[in-house]
Amino acid sequence: MLKRLLYGFISISILSLFFGCDNTNLVGAELSEMDSSRARGATIYEHTINGYTEEGKAIYIPHDAPIMQKARSSDNNHYFVSVIKSDKNWKSYGKEISEWLGSSDITRLKAGKYSVRTFCAKHNFTLAANTYYRVKFATSTNEDGTWKENTRLIYLSKSLLPAATSNTSKGMTITASSTFDSSTYSAWKAFDGNGGNGWSRWISGYNQYLLDWDWSHPLEYEWINIKLNNPVEAKYIYILPEFSENIQDRMPKLSEIEVKLNGEYIASSDIGTDKKFWEQHRYGAYFPLLFGDTHIFDEVRYKIRSSNGSNVVSIRSIKFMK
Repeated sequence: MLKRLLYGFISISILSLFFGCDNTNLVGAELSEMDSSRARGATIYEHTINGYTEEGKAIYIPHDAPIMQKARSSDNNHYFVSVIKSDKNWKSYGKEISEWLGSSDITRLKAGKYSVRTFCAKHNFTLAANTYYRVKFATSTNEDGTWKENTRLIYLSKSLLPAATSNTSKGMTITASSTFDSSTYSAWKAFDGNGGNGWSRWISGYNQYLLDWDWSHPLEYEWINIKLNNPVEAKYIYILPEFSENIQDRMPKLSEIEVKLNGEYIASSDIGTDKKFWEQHRYGAYFPLLFGDTHIFDEVRYKIRSSNGSNVVSIRSIKFMK
């Protein structure tokens, strides 16, 4: 049965607190020690992790890529970060690490490249797969020292499949409808675990229907397919298209996830992901694999019917998560 997804199903939880304390006495302190009883009005500042700003559930992020961004608040002069383990109900436990950000950190933050993983490694705090973490980010303004804090719950997921090294490797067979350059952008590059670094991505061949697809040409779409020797159980598929300041049109717009087991069709899900969606999910997005209660499959085909303005589509990474 065809099940339609509303894009943006993945969301994050935000808790906002305002602080009016003297930050000079808090260097190295845990953020939970800050005095929130003297709250004052503050300008609203927006901070994101891996591009997510919606309120609601925890963020699901690939184990290898938690990134913090500062979307606005250009007049801030103090930046503070802390991380602690948590359960899915926001109950934290263990050691909380924290620090004020230096100028080089702030430069990376403004560029959307501040690595939460690097911050944790600096404090000998190991981030583990399949674990929840509570991440706090606070800023103070130049004007009156007012604090604004955002707190988010992230879940670091590890792919269920090994990293591919060719189109037929490690019990996987990976194919695609077409390839722009098979020597450089072959289909298996979307499953190599490198997240699109360097030349690591699949780029389809030219297809004019990606610009303006309609049902009068039902078979004129691009696809990438993975067939497994042994079935696996997964609830989510993670998709990371190529997206940057210079490339903003190769992302899928109208697409479909088709799932099979032992050669038999199980289910498919339509996905609508416009440019605004990928701007909010530029570090990838999770989509549920909607079929029955077992979530067991051995083949998935990702069909891309249209792009966001290009006659090719480019996928940097595909992963499957429980």
